[in-house]
Amino acid sequence: MLQFIYNSYFFEIFHNYYLRAKNIVWFHQNQITYTPLNSHSEDTIPTTLSLSKLETIPEEIELTDFYYLSLFRESEITWSIHGLWPQTNAHTYPTYCHKVTFDSSLLAPILEKLEQYWYSQGHTLPLDEKFWQHEYEKHGSCVYTPMNELEYFQNTIQLYEKALELGLPNTYYNPKTKKCLIPVNQKLEFIPPSH
Repeated sequence: MLQFIYNSYFFEIFHNYYLRAKNIVWFHQNQITYTPLNSHSEDTIPTTLSLSKLETIPEEIELTDFYYLSLFRESEITWSIHGLWPQTNAHTYPTYCHKVTFDSSLLAPILEKLEQYWYSQGHTLPLDEKFWQHEYEKHGSCVYTPMNELEYFQNTIQLYEKALELGLPNTYYNPKTKKCLIPVNQKLEFIPPSH
């Protein structure tokens, strides 16, 4: 039951609101000002507060401007995709960096693999499309590597398949937080654990 709640699209929405409120309080208490790097224009969405604390990478690891390939653990041996998330560092990430338009028809060439690897808890096409739209608008709008909507999802699927081939999910899965966050550089290559 907890796995259902954790994996659900709705949990992510409520969790995001919680993280934003928590960060607003934290930044206010610590008197830190966050200024978005992008300028506000008609084609950008003002970033209110889009940083969040993560608890899966040790403090001594100093990665900057990279990605996490985030996976859900479905069972002892199976994994599904949660998303490809640009990270400012191991503990903070930008979200909703600029306005993007999600068009599910653009994903037709990879729809079969999306349905196989990257699905919502409800696992119906309408719910899956809402999940993909959410991930693309929140995280895909902030990518460091230039890519369009189709490329964002294709690259994530390729990383997922390669991660499974290399056995990376078991290496990066944190049983305490129940998160699997695999670091990826801007060239979309896995970052070795020693970094």
